[in-house]
Amino acid sequence: MMWSYAFFLLFAFLTLGSVFLLLSLRQTLHAVFAAMGAFLGLAALYFLLGAEFVATVQVLVYAGAVTILAAFGVMLSRHRGEGRTTTGEILGFASALSFFLLVAAFLWKARFPLLGARGEGFAHLQDLGELAFDPAYGLAIVLGGLLLALALVGAVLIAREDEP
Repeated sequence: MMWSYAFFLLFAFLTLGSVFLLLSLRQTLHAVFAAMGAFLGLAALYFLLGAEFVATVQVLVYAGAVTILAAFGVMLSRHRGEGRTTTGEILGFASALSFFLLVAAFLWKARFPLLGARGEGFAHLQDLGELAFDPAYGLAIVLGGLLLALALVGAVLIAREDEP
């Protein structure tokens, strides 16, 4: 048995175990840390498969930033008991669904050029950078920034104390 195959199986089982923990834990903060384990396991699998850039992005973005953001969100939010659904919650859900459908429709209609147009079979980082800063995708970048700003405002509204 080759060592790479053994490591692949090891990281695959660790990742699946972390996902199982994520789904079975009752404490939300513990589930966030189980998700971090799953993200790190996926990064190890990407690394073993030869996708070092994807593995690095997985560690930095998901295992790092997303996990910390989720942990802060859990710690800053107050647990409210089960109650009636308010008009504001219905309006918030409707606006979030509308925004999601708008972004989905935009992405459905967008014509993305092939990254491997040079015939090399793999996308280079330079090609990804050129596509990211292409003026044709300005609206998508602005919508992404708007989504991040709305998420930040929502986090502040959740975390603030009620005024007397």
